[in-house]
Amino acid sequence: MVHLLLVDDDLNQRDLNRQIFEIFGYQVTTAGSGQEALHVLERETVDLIITDWNMPDQNGIDLSMTIRARWPAPPIILLTGYAVEDAERQAAGSGITTVLGKPILPDELDRIVKQVLARDA
Repeated sequence: MVHLLLVDDDLNQRDLNRQIFEIFGYQVTTAGSGQEALHVLERETVDLIITDWNMPDQNGIDLSMTIRARWPAPPIILLTGYAVEDAERQAAGSGITTVLGKPILPDELDRIVKQVLARDA
């Protein structure tokens, strides 16, 4: 079973995405902050990380760079409510695999997760 780490400071969004991914058959661990995500990664192995860009303690790009320094393997998807092109420019060199704009339909998100995992296999 594929294990995802969802990182989002918005509890409602985090819970909604967790439920959606569980329906699609993924094992899901959630984190409400960048710091919490790092603690999860210290004790669990994950196959893919999905993080929000805008979080109060550490944005998703900074979190990705911190993750890459310690855990180079799992692909990282950045979700943003801002312009995707701006996020892609700012994310260049951070280790982020894919940038996606919000909102995104659950089926589309699942399709992209599967593509990213297949590319990384």
